[in-house]
Amino acid sequence: DKTSACEILVPCLIRAVDPSATIRRVIDLGGVHRVTAGDIVVAVVRSTDLESLADGADVISVAASYIRESLLDVSRPSTGADQVFAGTGLPASYTGRNVIVGVVDSGIDYLHPDFWTVAGPRVLAIWDVSGVAVGGQPRYCSYSQIAAGTCTQVDLNGHGTHVAGTAAGNGRALAGYHGMAPEADLVVAKGVRSTTASGGFSDVDVIAACDFIFQAARAFGRPAVINRSLGGNGGPLDGTSNWERALSNLVGPGRTIIAANGNEGGDRIHLSYSTSGANYLESLETIWTISDPTNARVDLWYPTGAIYVGVAYRISASDINPIAFTPPVGPSQITGVQELRDSVSGTLLAYYLIDASTTADPNNGARHAVITLIPVFPGVFSLYTFGTGTFDAWALGSSQFGSQSGGFWRPGDFAMTVGTPASAQKIIAVGAHTTKTQWTDIDGFTRTADYLVPLGEVAPFSSRGPTRDGRSKPQVSAPGNVVAAPLSWDALPSRDKKLPGGEYQVMQGTSMASPHVAGAVALMLQADPALDYGAVLTALQSTAVKDSYTGVNPDPNTWGAGKLNVDAAVQSVANAASSRRPLTVTKGGAGQGTVTSAPAGVACGVNCIASFAVGSTVVLTATPAPGMVFGGWSGAGCAGTGTCTVAMSETRMVSATFVPAQSSRYYPVTPCRVVDTRWTAQLTYGGPAPTVGEPPVRSVVAAGRARSSSPSCCGLPRFRPSARFWGCPSPAGSCCSRSASRA
Repeated sequence: DKTSACEILVPCLIRAVDPSATIRRVIDLGGVHRVTAGDIVVAVVRSTDLESLADGADVISVAASYIRESLLDVSRPSTGADQVFAGTGLPASYTGRNVIVGVVDSGIDYLHPDFWTVAGPRVLAIWDVSGVAVGGQPRYCSYSQIAAGTCTQVDLNGHGTHVAGTAAGNGRALAGYHGMAPEADLVVAKGVRSTTASGGFSDVDVIAACDFIFQAARAFGRPAVINRSLGGNGGPLDGTSNWERALSNLVGPGRTIIAANGNEGGDRIHLSYSTSGANYLESLETIWTISDPTNARVDLWYPTGAIYVGVAYRISASDINPIAFTPPVGPSQITGVQELRDSVSGTLLAYYLIDASTTADPNNGARHAVITLIPVFPGVFSLYTFGTGTFDAWALGSSQFGSQSGGFWRPGDFAMTVGTPASAQKIIAVGAHTTKTQWTDIDGFTRTADYLVPLGEVAPFSSRGPTRDGRSKPQVSAPGNVVAAPLSWDALPSRDKKLPGGEYQVMQGTSMASPHVAGAVALMLQADPALDYGAVLTALQSTAVKDSYTGVNPDPNTWGAGKLNVDAAVQSVANAASSRRPLTVTKGGAGQGTVTSAPAGVACGVNCIASFAVGSTVVLTATPAPGMVFGGWSGAGCAGTGTCTVAMSETRMVSATFVPAQSSRYYPVTPCRVVDTRWTAQLTYGGPAPTVGEPPVRSVVAAGRARSSSPSCCGLPRFRPSARFWGCPSPAGSCCSRSASRA
């Protein structure tokens, strides 16, 4: 995207020593600050300002945003979820109630019956960047718009609707096809800027989307788990990139992110060996196969040494000597765009650019080289190396490494195909196994899976670990080969993928496995809303199933700890939580501030949910931000502006109100009552989801999809407490009414 002055705008991720100082500099440079995730500032700046920004003493590193791709009738019961719904062997039935499932994907068909109950929609809010220019603000659909059917967001791809249904569909369209957490509510982020059915996900948009979902969950006073069935390869793959760090910084008590491990398990995209030699004649080589000449590069990382890289060209892979090869490029060197030509005929063979200028990455100290190649003449290209050091490299875009071995040839392999951000330190990565290989389509024909493997076996496409720093990925496996889930009304899959009735379709991939685990975590968060990353991972891995396919000791880089066992995982959490009770703090008002607890646990701000021992006493302290005042407590018997003492005899919720100092413009938001001959509801900012009736009749006629409403705030103007929720200023305890009628 470009500004009116034709200056290129660059979405970027900035690792900062002092994020507040960095944000001020971004704004001073005319940039846009989007999100802060710990020490990572997500922003949009002019390309001409990048060097100045990176040179600041407050900045450790600046990384450009990349584009990532999208990566239950049988699958759900195989995990033991049905026993959890029934409460078998548990203190209660767990269905995800009062938990938010967040979905960052291609959108959602929010009118699909599986996302409604007789009381109204289960989707509480939608965040949407489709069609929004770089630097522009996302669009938001409020609960009332969703309930009225007037939200304009659509899922043209269908991937997001399928993922959301796998995690939290309730099977209303077809009995038996409900997801893992059928009574959880949803907050959805459409993270693609494309207005078509295709398009990828920008790193900065994904981070902003996750932040939005967690902020919404905090406003509702609920725990949340986010599913991210998207990703890509490349990068350091060690958890240190700004992209990986930002997402890890967002998680905490009551906030978990689940990611698909990747679908490159059958692709030879990884290469690793120890280099030797001092020139091309002593180098080692690997065939580099490129299917799309406009989209091929190699990302190469190594910790120490001095490795020289280049590209060679042959007519055939059986040829010993190349027709041409590029000059070697070593540490600190960069070529710029160059031509590779036949030294005899002068024929142009390819364009290339080799950048080995990074000799100490600011985040991990590693050496890094990127080799970009655009072939223009048929033949066989290869990557050659010599020098000292052991590297890991990935063939990216539409390219893979070859299998040729022997002599100076080194083959690519299938290891370390895990994608980012599944490689992040605090994201739970999910692999895929097979629970179904056949289905009956909408025309009554029996169809068979593309990947036909025994039931229970790992899916061939499921990416393998480990990460470059040696951590095992995936961490658990879930059903991902032929999964049936809701079909978006606006998507156009082939008829052989649709199930009878036309409301569901089958898909495959770790994209389908990941939401099984996200839904399982929602059940766990219902049992203990304060679970953090470590507790969630321990529960999933300690209870995972080992069978004849995984073996007694599963390969941790294929299966993780084994197959998802929801029943045992929830039992583990429920048993551990029996001696603790969650305390949730919500913040209201137009001001800002933090709430902390003694004993430690609540630090809101960031961690607004914590669990404390039954019978214990917790003291909450509110600290307003500069220019703000603390307006008082409500809930759990607390009032006034002093400390709040909470007796943890049961689950507790406390609200803290902060307002701007010396301002009479803002008042506590009074609930608005919607009155209609068909339904009533309480609409409160930050409160529980309102109940507003059944979904509008699906129709291409606008009048058949919407309700009209006429808001009134007792003669006072409305204000917006945040970019997502409407409220009414109501002094002196006056009420706000809103009349509504069905279209």
